[in-house]
Amino acid sequence: MEQEFGSFSRKVTFVSFLMQLGIVMVHMNTDHYFEPGPGETVTDVLCQWISRLCLDGGTVSLSFFMICSAFLLYYNLTKENMLEKFRRRMVSLLVPFVIWNAAGMIFCALYYWNTEGFTIIFTYIPFQFAMSRYCPVMWFSQALLFFLLFIPVILWVMKKRVIGELVLLGAYLGVRFSKGIISETYNCRAAKAAAVILWIGSYVLPDSFAAYCLSMLRPLYLWVILDKRWITFRLRWWMENNFFIYAIHYFLILAVVPVLSRVYGFWEPTAVFVILWRFVCFFIITLLCELLGRLLMRFAPKAYGICTGGRAPEACYRSRSER
Repeated sequence: MEQEFGSFSRKVTFVSFLMQLGIVMVHMNTDHYFEPGPGETVTDVLCQWISRLCLDGGTVSLSFFMICSAFLLYYNLTKENMLEKFRRRMVSLLVPFVIWNAAGMIFCALYYWNTEGFTIIFTYIPFQFAMSRYCPVMWFSQALLFFLLFIPVILWVMKKRVIGELVLLGAYLGVRFSKGIISETYNCRAAKAAAVILWIGSYVLPDSFAAYCLSMLRPLYLWVILDKRWITFRLRWWMENNFFIYAIHYFLILAVVPVLSRVYGFWEPTAVFVILWRFVCFFIITLLCELLGRLLMRFAPKAYGICTGGRAPEACYRSRSER
């Protein structure tokens, strides 16, 4: 079982890397910079379709992270390992939540000090910190922390769109179907055919609660449909840098994209340019995230481990042993 879980973990990490790129892409929304008119040509329609596809990709990525995190929380949960799981999850969720919100709070505090005065720092800022407004992408950790710590809060979480259903589903899968999912005993033609049918149904059914649930389960369909037996290679450091990219890409978008945006004064804001600019910014932000992560792994591995809640790639440990 331990060997099967190692193989499963490798697949999850690699797929998480691909899904993380989807999160960066959906946040790299350049459409609002240009406000292009309705599509009148084939090219315009194609560009708008690509933009919607990026949004769908972000939705699938979000669903994958919520389901997978809840599943791993409840996977193989017993009375004997409950405290150890609780300790590890607190480190992996609470520590990054505090660090990345604190980083955002510092920037906001400097701004408010010059514009709003002294009082707002001790009234507005603490509330915003608790609600993860300084690093909005940390709502993901916030939801899982609530699910872990406060049973009464679960009622509140379950009322939130997307969060409740996916966390509940992941927890249910972790309790009832742990062994089957880890060993992938479902990997048969019938299961793949059913996943394809459900995937199609998530698009063709009219707007309803059933269609909404089907759409939120798209990452599960993909997981069943795709053949993952080829993911046997050793993961490179940039494939395991997922959480760091997730946490820091928001700050880099706010800092770098406005600077890059000065470029589009030289081009006409057409639909084609909107899409191309989105991919250019996406590539630059992703590259910067990877480079910053690599620098921390190489020169400050402990700081990297703290910022990511202990999610340090093997390269990070190798750099320690080399010293």
